[in-house]
Amino acid sequence: ALLKAALGLVVMAGGGSVELDGGTHLTYYEPTANWLILLALLGTVAAIVGGMPKERWMAVAVPLLTASLLLSYRRSFWIAAVLGLLLVLLLGTSRRGWRVLVPSVVLVAIAIWTVGSIQFQAQTPLANRVESLAPSKLQANAEDRYRLDERVNVIEEIKRHPVAGIGLQEDWSASERPLPVEHEQGRQYVHFALLWWWMKLGLLGAIAFVSLLGSAALLSWRTWRRNRAPLFRCFGLASMCGIAGLVAIETTASFTGVDARFTVLFAAQLGLLAALQRGAGRA
Repeated sequence: ALLKAALGLVVMAGGGSVELDGGTHLTYYEPTANWLILLALLGTVAAIVGGMPKERWMAVAVPLLTASLLLSYRRSFWIAAVLGLLLVLLLGTSRRGWRVLVPSVVLVAIAIWTVGSIQFQAQTPLANRVESLAPSKLQANAEDRYRLDERVNVIEEIKRHPVAGIGLQEDWSASERPLPVEHEQGRQYVHFALLWWWMKLGLLGAIAFVSLLGSAALLSWRTWRRNRAPLFRCFGLASMCGIAGLVAIETTASFTGVDARFTVLFAAQLGLLAALQRGAGRA
């Protein structure tokens, strides 16, 4: 993750990275690298607040990972990072276990509301993107309205096919509300992961999506609470807090099961968590 963050900053500084409208270069636009860097940042902070011996690389890791994530201009991942860090600080410094569940749920709800109140893909420099976190910016451009119109049309599509769905290869139709812009293969995509799973795979798809994220959170919790190895406990806590952030940001984007590279990384993470929580008693 540190190597990935460093390479992103180097390529960005050299002008070889993705360029936003207006000439602004960024580190990583795709979610895979941002998710890896986010997990590494949460894990490092979890190690620090969890009382693990301080290593010299931690002094480099936190600012390097933070800079790469910040300069990705992905405001959804910014909010996921803030939520994850707050949860790491809340859970990692508390020994009250399930008693902190209520404030944790409140933080997730606030993050989902914040994510749903803003538009994340506006191609603007850093200062403007921070400023655009205000809910009043929602109707700023056609891309904002596109997401709202897309959701209306997708919900109507689900109402027409609530049980079986429309299938993976079928486009949703803009029959309920015309779209202000059209994107290539845009009607295969949905900016709300649960709605994508439900519309494409039907009711069982929606249940599968919720079950997948719920199982991921449970595996993370068990790894954090039951594993005796401090390093693995930090990974479990970072995964659980990161998944809370993922739940929030997937109300405005679809990654799990939709983006192939992200899904491979997430699957590897779940496999590692499953192995760690299974062997927790023998650690």
